[in-house]
Amino acid sequence: MKRTIENWNCNTENTAIKQIRNQGIGDRITKQKNHFTKCHKKNDAFRSKLLPKLVKKYLWWNDDYLIRPAVSAKEITREGMALLHCVGGYADRHINGKTVILFMRRKDRPGVPLVTIEMNGNRIVQAHGYRNEWKPCKDNPDKTPIRELYKNIFDEWEKWLIAGSKRNKAGEPMRKARRKTA
Repeated sequence: MKRTIENWNCNTENTAIKQIRNQGIGDRITKQKNHFTKCHKKNDAFRSKLLPKLVKKYLWWNDDYLIRPAVSAKEITREGMALLHCVGGYADRHINGKTVILFMRRKDRPGVPLVTIEMNGNRIVQAHGYRNEWKPCKDNPDKTPIRELYKNIFDEWEKWLIAGSKRNKAGEPMRKARRKTA
């Protein structure tokens, strides 16, 4: 049974009871405001200091896909809700620089979640799509493990990372030209 002041058969018109109830609500509102302010300050510090480094190192694209760092804790939480996996729990660690969370997208649908990647340096710790590949979806009807499904993309991107994330003068990732077969 839910424990509330009303369930304790107290006179809810009593001034002391009202003060207790109001104090509890006020405390929760204050805690929420403080938490929001703290998160906002963390996000601002992350965006000004860490995010530019992550963009320089990890932002990559080819003709069909792009890989980019998450820009906020809120974006990571939304990613987890859209793909129905646990990345939202990594938001604080990403913002604090303890781990790196990246998103892989189709270039023709950059706002639609496809794959979430956790990195440690140049090494992929984990990569998951919709429901961690336990359920089929439009992008993965056979529930193929993500690293297998996008092996060619990950291989090309990881080689670029290991080679030092080199870019041309326009800031585009320098990729090896593909050989044309006759």
